[in-house]
Amino acid sequence: MLIYIIKLSKIDFENLTQDKISKGYTYFGTSPNKHLIFLKYSKNKTILKRTLEHELSHIFIKEFDLKKKINQFEFKRVLKNKNFRDYNKKIYNTSFKLREEYLADFISYAFFGSKYEQNYIKKNYPKNYKIIESFYNKFKPKLINI
Repeated sequence: MLIYIIKLSKIDFENLTQDKISKGYTYFGTSPNKHLIFLKYSKNKTILKRTLEHELSHIFIKEFDLKKKINQFEFKRVLKNKNFRDYNKKIYNTSFKLREEYLADFISYAFFGSKYEQNYIKKNYPKNYKIIESFYNKFKPKLINI
């Protein structure tokens, strides 16, 4: 699987996505083996790294159709956990698109996060961690930076 990473200026990124808030965007092309990740340019390397990890998680979710395979009961606990991520909304009462954002954050914390974040996920959500871990070993993308 090829994943092209494209860094765009702030103006170009906003023209492409029509969104001034987000920092990354994943495009799933017609080919299942080629995807594009657009990143809004930032001088802060941590923001770029976290955004890339989040967008890779979206590809991971789509590749293995994880929305249907995760333990929904345990994932509802993630949605209600205010310490996990702050979207300033009661996430469990909102649209499915926002739930997918939470799932992408969950995956990025579980596998790309710090040791503290990884241990937090392992300890508090073990069923979903094991489900995701079983698929993660099969996920071997080739990243190409443009």
